[in-house]
Amino acid sequence: MAAFGLAALLVFGGPAAAQNTAPSGLPETALEIGGRTLTVEIAADDASRRQGLMFRDELAEDRGMLFVWDRADRRAMWMRNTLIPLDVAFIDGDGEITNVETMAPETTRMHWSAAPIEYALEVNAEWFAQHGIEAGDRIPGLDAAREEAARGR
Repeated sequence: MAAFGLAALLVFGGPAAAQNTAPSGLPETALEIGGRTLTVEIAADDASRRQGLMFRDELAEDRGMLFVWDRADRRAMWMRNTLIPLDVAFIDGDGEITNVETMAPETTRMHWSAAPIEYALEVNAEWFAQHGIEAGDRIPGLDAAREEAARGR
């Protein structure tokens, strides 16, 4: 019986394999932010960045989506076809939050980064405020998330 269990783990993958891919099929990782662990799906290509969190009815607490770009630039986010209110933190290449914007569902208003960024992190609206996270704070582990996304492509 133990041999079957080991064989099943080898064939189907163990817990670590299941933890690295979200139900959306995107790679995911954990980020430590303000003493909290946030599990994020990683949108690192044009198609996944375009889709974002559209058409979802909910986003669990301490979950989010990390958008990753290959180069720094000013970026904008909107909420077309996004059904839940979200906050977005725009983050530069050093992991520093440049600004946080709250976005209303199903709107096309553009929310711009205050400076060139390489990352944007979307979470439930008010998540950053509830956890005392604001512009100027740093988020470690973003380079590792970029590498995780590259492995998942």
